[in-house]
Amino acid sequence: MNDRPWDFMHARAGELERVGDLLYSTIEGYEDQAAAILEAGGHPYTLSDLRNARPDDLPQQLQDIRDMIGLFDTVRIYVRGNFKAELSAFVMAGAIHAAIRAQLRPVEPFIEMGKGNVAGGKRGGKKSAEARKQKATLAHDAWQEEADKIGRRRPKLSKRGIAKEIGKKTGDKPETIRRSIKKPTP
Repeated sequence: MNDRPWDFMHARAGELERVGDLLYSTIEGYEDQAAAILEAGGHPYTLSDLRNARPDDLPQQLQDIRDMIGLFDTVRIYVRGNFKAELSAFVMAGAIHAAIRAQLRPVEPFIEMGKGNVAGGKRGGKKSAEARKQKATLAHDAWQEEADKIGRRRPKLSKRGIAKEIGKKTGDKPETIRRSIKKPTP
């Protein structure tokens, strides 16, 4: 079935390289927050010191950070070596779990930022909607004025016919015009 039994360990060519940048930026976010915790807590460790530290000598949070760092290093190796994607995803999940145990949450500021953007988007959307409404009202009033003129000249013309006449003059779609005008009364 398979000439080279070791191929099961490798992903298709480039499979993991495509997501490598995204993985690396995620990993860096967690590692940056871990470094900040070490610095703010006055711990005598850097991230590289933690890699070599004995787990028994560390408080639980630092043990979790150490586990996370080790698993992230493994993910980097798997991605560079283009190992099986499922295996990389499994190890990445373990690293994120260790980060959660260590109370690292680098994505929360982005979630908060997104909430602000949604609220700002609502205000901006209302402003742009108002501007579009004013522009449309001007066009609709002009179409109705023209429809009144055409309707007085040609009273038997249907709403669709009046809209086609206006569309020829303005370049707007007759169906859009027809929906917005009212047929003038003779």
